[in-house]
Order: sequence, then C-alpha cells, then structure tokens
Amino acid sequence: MTTKEALAQCSGLGDPFRNSDPQIAAVINGAAGTGTSITFQDPIGLYIDRLVTSGMTAPDGADPASFWTVERGGPGHAVRASFSVPKQHGYTVGDVKIAG
Repeated sequence: MTTKEALAQCSGLGDPFRNSDPQIAAVINGAAGTGTSITFQDPIGLYIDRLVTSGMTAPDGADPASFWTVERGGPGHAVRASFSVPKQHGYTVGDVKIAG
C-alpha cells in the first residue's frame, strides 16, 4: 500500500474517505511493522478522554467543565460530546474566556 487511504480500505480498518480512519490504520500498521505485539478495541476509533478546562473562566464563576456533556460513549471513552452554556446562566460559550 502506498497511501493511508488504500491501507484503510484494504485492511478493513474503516472508511478511507474519513480523516481519522486512514490515520488509525497507518499507526496500527506502523506499530505492527516493527514487530511490536499490539491489540486494539473493536471497533477501532478515536475517543475523547476529557475536556481540559484549566485556564477557562466563566463570567459568573461557574466551572466550565460543567458545560461539557458526553452525548455518546462514556467518561474517558466518549465518541461525541458537546460544550454549551445552560440558558439559566444568561451568557453564551463565546463569553467563556480561555487564558483571559
């Protein structure tokens, strides 16, 4: 294989037209090519571990981490999440500051 996309398609490691799948296939193939023993979960995927909120401040002093909601998957293994300020706070995501 000469491209990540061809590798993803040939190996059955995902959709060659996605951004993540060919990258994952290439990393797995590279590790296997060194003789390293590897295992991975099925299905293979990119997972969201957590939202890092250090340096973030909300106008009312609320913890910005409380605005993070995992919508699919679980803590440390999310595949979809959102960040939105609940209406009762009276401001929007654009009002949350990062490093001032």
